[in-house]
Amino acid sequence: MKKILHILDNIEKYFSAAALAVMLVIVFWQVVFRYVFNSANSWSEELARYLHVFLVYIACGYATRMREHIKIDALIFVFPKIIRPFIVRLGEAVFLAFCIVIVVFGIRQSLSVFNMGRISSALKISMGYIYIILPVGYSLTSIRIIQNWIIDAAEYLKDRKLGKKGGEA
Repeated sequence: MKKILHILDNIEKYFSAAALAVMLVIVFWQVVFRYVFNSANSWSEELARYLHVFLVYIACGYATRMREHIKIDALIFVFPKIIRPFIVRLGEAVFLAFCIVIVVFGIRQSLSVFNMGRISSALKISMGYIYIILPVGYSLTSIRIIQNWIIDAAEYLKDRKLGKKGGEA
């Protein structure tokens, strides 16, 4: 299981880096062609846009795994120290529920778009391939939330075994 999660780490990390690099090249290409050669490519703008969307949703799972996903944690410090871990887990559970809802509705939406036969204007690909990133990205994020829970539980049990105080947020 660890090997699979390590592979997933690498896929997310390297896909995000590659998508960002390709976006940079494509946008640079578009600027050069538009302002130097007075010729614009419609496909480059659309491809850069779709790469950006894929980058955001794939990187979301990786950010969750690294515990770098954006959240408002100022409210956590309003609560007494003893219940902070519970409040953190409650927030993560709400986020996981949200992710699962998006996965379900994202699959439905993707299938609907595939069935309608919608095609992107410049790249001429099915928009279903673009919409499929919703359930993929939120599935990855769900996996990472659960992975973090397992890691936290293992650390908590290890700390309890060693007699340390654990569970502080």
